[in-house]
Amino acid sequence: MNEKDKAKVENVIQDIGKVHSKMSERESYKSFLSFSHKTFSDNGAVSAKNKDLIAIGIAIAINCDPCVLFHIRNAFMHKATEEEILEAIEIGYEMGGGPAVIKSSFAFKVLDYYNEFGKIY
Repeated sequence: MNEKDKAKVENVIQDIGKVHSKMSERESYKSFLSFSHKTFSDNGAVSAKNKDLIAIGIAIAINCDPCVLFHIRNAFMHKATEEEILEAIEIGYEMGGGPAVIKSSFAFKVLDYYNEFGKIY
């Protein structure tokens, strides 16, 4: 992984942290986080790992780099394999078309980052 790609991933990690820091005491943000935690919990018919794999595909289709990073991280935390993540990225391609393919390069930077540095923020 080159330094430019590493910096991009780390900048997105920092940006997520800044948003959380600024918004963490706001009731609307707390409600969103509660909703998110419940949505992505391991309770229900779909496992937490599979929920994050679904979200990776959606994040690719809607071109949300912070979402890609967050859900790849969570998928790894739930013991997803790189092959499972790659299939989720492919689903994003199908749903998002050509633009999703081109914009997915960030997902590969995130995969390289976690494979090389093993950092889970």
